[in-house]
Amino acid sequence: MKNVKRPAFKLSNDEVKPVHENALEMFYSGIKSAETRRTMNGNLKRFLVDACADILHGDYKQRAQEFVNLAKEDQDMAVGIVIAYTKRLREQSRLDKAIQCISIRLVFQTRLNPSKNCLR
Repeated sequence: MKNVKRPAFKLSNDEVKPVHENALEMFYSGIKSAETRRTMNGNLKRFLVDACADILHGDYKQRAQEFVNLAKEDQDMAVGIVIAYTKRLREQSRLDKAIQCISIRLVFQTRLNPSKNCLR
């Protein structure tokens, strides 16, 4: 294991101030790459707008702030939402793979059957 260099300072309680900035601005401020920002924006929109359509309200920015507020007030609920979302994503990816397998099988059958008939 590598030796991790520790900071040569300690923070005091006086230095730490609560953050009251926009949740999305804070989220994006930590992302340097434009491509990563674009990807994360799409993923976050799918989560906040599509998946949480019946749970959160307002536009994209309002939903982001509402989710942050929910996480501050009721962490168990916020974690429950994220866990339910990841379970549904996992189920969806399994379905997508099953559909791909069926599609590939159909393509091979339709393309190979004529070839088999020619060989007879």
